[in-house]
Amino acid sequence: MRRRRFVQVASLASVWTAGGLVLLQPRSQAITQDGRWPLLDLRDFSQPLPEHWVTPTSDFYIQSAFGTPELDRDRWKLELSGLLDRPLSLSFTDLLSLPAEDIYWTLECIGNPAGGQLAGNALWRGTRLRPLLERAGVRPEARAFALRSADEYETGLLRQELLQEDVFLVYRMNGEPLPPEHGYPVRIFIPGKYGQKQPKWLTQIEAIAEPFRGYWERRGWSDRAPILTHGLARQVQRQRVFTGNKRVQSPPGWVAIAGMALASNVWIDRVEVSRDGGSIWEIAEQTRPSTPYEWTVWRHQWFFIAPGQHQLLARAVAGEDVQPLNDIIPLDGNQAILQVQLEVSDRSPVLR
Repeated sequence: MRRRRFVQVASLASVWTAGGLVLLQPRSQAITQDGRWPLLDLRDFSQPLPEHWVTPTSDFYIQSAFGTPELDRDRWKLELSGLLDRPLSLSFTDLLSLPAEDIYWTLECIGNPAGGQLAGNALWRGTRLRPLLERAGVRPEARAFALRSADEYETGLLRQELLQEDVFLVYRMNGEPLPPEHGYPVRIFIPGKYGQKQPKWLTQIEAIAEPFRGYWERRGWSDRAPILTHGLARQVQRQRVFTGNKRVQSPPGWVAIAGMALASNVWIDRVEVSRDGGSIWEIAEQTRPSTPYEWTVWRHQWFFIAPGQHQLLARAVAGEDVQPLNDIIPLDGNQAILQVQLEVSDRSPVLR
């Protein structure tokens, strides 16, 4: 079991971009870049991969069912109710008085397509929920919980899911108070779940006797919503690859690819890449996050790919779970491999 490591924001320097991700690492230098995905410098593989890729708050994806409610944190309350021995009503001041921790955490929307932008990684600050539930005394007959938000959104979780050690009530994001569109004043984080199970603007946690199906679950989306094992290519050479841009040109020589990978509550064992459409797979270099809740960054390079058309693929492997080539059940989350078409030609522009 790997040791958890929570990183203080004060120990990091940040590189902000006009749109996309930000690299956080000690004494990092500013990098000029544009677009939603900042380019990793793939020309120098002697340099280590960055320890963390963090999405600037201004570029973090926003999804909500009913819009952003206007809340006053001084009037906000979190009610722990239902099948409890000692129901609790907590103010924002009460939460601030509890032990706080910083943790890198990646969020992804269950509707994110292969190569989509509905995923982001940030440094969050909050407090663990389990000590509060232990104080409240969850009764043995409570098999599940209903979570409700100020915007009237609701979802359900099983008892064992909410009583995990690493469930957090979060109130800061990238060193600043949680913005309104990201759940101000408080949202919840549930390990290994897509965003639909991690409500923003949280106001009630009710212990109940039977499992509860929430807003999206009643509309056919996954009831348990575990993050599927998947890796995404984000960059080939100096070109970003994502939805709407899956064709890359390059002259013969070194061809490099990079991206991210994520799974549910487990670390990514390896990321495999292919340049021939999946006949041969090679293992990419990758980061090793201190928790499985943060995405893994990876890269790989090939030398002198022959002129012609090549199909570049990347897949993630976590334990016995190998990312499939095609999506199987879209309402459970997208696991399809982004397929990138690479044209190698002497007439292709040199990407610097």
